[in-house]
This record gives sequence, structure tokens and C-alpha cells, in this order.
Amino acid sequence: MKALGSKIYRGTCGHLPTDVPIGAYTFKCVPLSEASFIDTGAVYIVLSVAPSGETIVLDVGHSGDSWRGIDVKDRVKCWYKHGSKGAIWVGVYPTPSIYTAYERLRVEGELRQTYQPPCGRP
Repeated sequence: MKALGSKIYRGTCGHLPTDVPIGAYTFKCVPLSEASFIDTGAVYIVLSVAPSGETIVLDVGHSGDSWRGIDVKDRVKCWYKHGSKGAIWVGVYPTPSIYTAYERLRVEGELRQTYQPPCGRP
């Protein structure tokens, strides 16, 4: 696992999505408990954010439907196991319809290789 090396802060009212640059992409991130993303093609990332601001990538995935890839009980267990020192955040990088599944998989692979998350697909 590699830390992102940056801090994530809530929006000014505590409920607004926060734009977080991760690799070459900007993800809309919110605490997992506040996440309510629309069904759309996306690459998603799951983060553990410690009170100190240290941020670790726990999982990366992609789907034609952003929640379909994220709502998996085994993965949620893994997030809390490896993210126990911080709050769990989820980020979505929406991919317009011109993105193919192959392109989403390429972005996921790039982020997995860079951050080596402990959860999800190897």
C-alpha cells in the first residue's frame, strides 16, 4: 500500500463532494457514509483518511454502473480491516459514454499499479 501523500478535506459545509487529484485523474470524493452516486460508468477509488490527513488507497475498481462494482460485502469488510485507522472515503471518476470498458479497466490498472491497494482485484 502506498499513501497518496496528500490530505483530503471535507467541503465547507461538510457534505459537499471534494475534488481530489489521484494520479492523472480528479475524483469526486465523499465519506462512505455520505456517498450517493448516480448509476453511471465510472472508475472508483476507496480511501482511508486518518485524522492526521494521511491517505491510503484501499481499493480501485471500475464499472458501467458505479455502485454495482462497489456494493460488495467482502470488499467492504476489507476496507474496514485495512482502513481501521481512518475514515473511509469513496471517490468516483465519471467516464462518459465514449469511454469503453477497456478504457475504464486501463485507468483502474494504472491506479492499482501505482498505489497497490490491499482490497479488490489483484
